[in-house]
Amino acid sequence: MIFTRSPYYLDFDIAPEVSAFTIALYIWSGDKNFPPQEVTYSITRENPEQTAANIRQDIAAFINDFIELNPIEPSSQINVNRAAVWIEWRVFNDNDGQAFYTGQDIALRGYYNGGEAENTTNNKKILIDTPENEGNRFFYVPVAVPVDATVTSYPAQTINDNISFAASNFSSEQFRYIKIDVGRAGAENYIEVTAGAESVFIYPKSEPLSNPVDVHFINKNGLQQILPFFKKRTDSLKVERENYQNAQGRGAHQFKEIGVNGRAGFKISSGFVDESTNEAFSQLLLSERVWIYEGNKLVPVNLDTNNIEFQTRGNDKLINYDIDFKYSFNQIATF
Repeated sequence: MIFTRSPYYLDFDIAPEVSAFTIALYIWSGDKNFPPQEVTYSITRENPEQTAANIRQDIAAFINDFIELNPIEPSSQINVNRAAVWIEWRVFNDNDGQAFYTGQDIALRGYYNGGEAENTTNNKKILIDTPENEGNRFFYVPVAVPVDATVTSYPAQTINDNISFAASNFSSEQFRYIKIDVGRAGAENYIEVTAGAESVFIYPKSEPLSNPVDVHFINKNGLQQILPFFKKRTDSLKVERENYQNAQGRGAHQFKEIGVNGRAGFKISSGFVDESTNEAFSQLLLSERVWIYEGNKLVPVNLDTNNIEFQTRGNDKLINYDIDFKYSFNQIATF
């Protein structure tokens, strides 16, 4: 697995007799066994001194052009991930046209942290990094395929589902979503999702008086995750305008306004959360795509909070975050 928001280096050696070489990249969606016939990108480099050398080439930016971050609606039956692509590389000796370094992998628009090693990936089956989560309406657990999983609510096991995702050659089926309707748990205490030896827990929670909001975002692993906000929401509207003065008679508008438009936004409180949720808030602020579930559909928003001071149980006792969002469109349609 390749994360393309961070560098991904091809690392190989060339022999002294290789005076020039070409890195051919093939990027596509669909069946892994059918790469495109035409090269997607090619990079030619020379070795004028004709010495043995170690070569490092970052290819992440090339892959990014082909990854579309479209969300999966909770109401849909779709549980595949359409944001993964195949990448194949072939390095050719330009002297004889022979490939001497090749490889293939699946790529997602995720990232690794600056303190982690280069080309860090995630080999887990469950691809969210918060083991304990609260659930409002729905919850998604992205998993790597193939996998056998269970979804069980406790203590009465009102939910007791077995889910199996078979191996596939298609890019859209390398990662799947276990979509959980939290309401099915009823009065149960928690829902456990297991995949292999890994587990995550979802604790059903409702706040009917405050109209909770489910925030969907693309997480560190390049997959869709839900973070619910349960408490106070305050809506706002910021308007921008220009005006000019013209010669009009008394009683008319001597100052006329042009370019009037605005963006609506809101501040929302998470409610009290567990300290382990700090990682989800970190990944939310670093996410490139965010939506809220509103009016039975996902609506695009942008974060308007750029800084967060993480709270801990030891320092703050009760942990709560206020986050600002803006809708990702103007109040007056201009496109």
